[in-house]
Amino acid sequence: MNLALVLQALSRNNGISRVVLSLAREFSKRGHETHLYASRLLLSGEERRALPENIFLHRFPCLRGSNRIWASPFGALLPFLKGSHDLVVSHLLTVWQDVIVMHNDPQPVEVEKMASVPFTMDRPRLRSRNRALRAFIEKKRFAPYRYKSVVAASERSAGEISAAYGVGRDRLSVIRHGVDPSYFSPVERHVRRAAARALLSLSPGDLIFVYIGDSWKGLEFAIKGLASARCAKHSVLIAAGPFRAEPFAALAAGLGLRLICENEWSDIRDLYSAGDIFINPTPMDTFGLAVLEAMAMGLAVITTRYAGVSELFKDGENAFVLERPWDTGAIAGLADRLADPVLRGRISDRGVELSAGLSWEKPALAHLALYEKVIRLKAEGKGTRCPKSSDKR
Repeated sequence: MNLALVLQALSRNNGISRVVLSLAREFSKRGHETHLYASRLLLSGEERRALPENIFLHRFPCLRGSNRIWASPFGALLPFLKGSHDLVVSHLLTVWQDVIVMHNDPQPVEVEKMASVPFTMDRPRLRSRNRALRAFIEKKRFAPYRYKSVVAASERSAGEISAAYGVGRDRLSVIRHGVDPSYFSPVERHVRRAAARALLSLSPGDLIFVYIGDSWKGLEFAIKGLASARCAKHSVLIAAGPFRAEPFAALAAGLGLRLICENEWSDIRDLYSAGDIFINPTPMDTFGLAVLEAMAMGLAVITTRYAGVSELFKDGENAFVLERPWDTGAIAGLADRLADPVLRGRISDRGVELSAGLSWEKPALAHLALYEKVIRLKAEGKGTRCPKSSDKR
């Protein structure tokens, strides 16, 4: 197959990019030609040279800043206009595609969830021009004639997509993400650990919690919960993500918790390697790739039932799954329990065992089977049509 995969930006330190790159590598092993289209190509020269010969990179034009919300759908028409691909698979907010891969909740669901979360700082804006524009484009995107199939990363996500836009299960597949256990591994963590901790001036006796993501994934709750734990006096929280560090640094300082906000990681594995426990008190996540990667690296994991990846876990056996992300008392209790190296080691070992069986091979084969089905439907004249001036607006 000749495949076009469209995403916003291509970077090893971006979760969606790691999903796309991992799938593309698996497709490559099976002889498929894969073209990656992005508005920004942020791979280093070394990373580009390491790509298989049948993976090709393309840049599509797109404005910067908030303008990309409406500009991306037009720039992402490039693979359609080229006309040489068997299938166009979209990993970003576009209105023309053969297959939609959802990495976020539908806008109506996201607004409803966020409105119910008791944030006290950096509350996500539920009403804004950008959100309204996203909702408008998303509604257009899910018009039945604009796609042939939708991929969700969890059963929870699939149910929400179906409820929000009436997508029937005959056009909706659940394909969970995987992890590369050779790239994200306890061995890599052991090799990188001393240097990563020295970089941040961490002491051998420090208990390190790692948080990755936007602030709305529960950073406020992580800080408050860890600060109230008995182990707080020798705990450090390292947080990385696209959020304003100042208000959270002030919150942590006021509560007596050491917080390090650090985004300058050339390799995301160094961040995982510095840590002991991965904390992800998210109220909303279609999957949670970083959770699975951290688990594969050997970190004990705290997440919530709102993360799609939690569908793979057994609470208290290979991870801890919070019922309510904002339950800071529960977070404190789990932090204190995991301060015990014996329990932490047991949870870590079982998490590594689980993640070792979740490679990218199975998800890639499921994607390819779906793509072949869609290509057959297109050949029968039942596929997604390329945009024409006569199409509905």
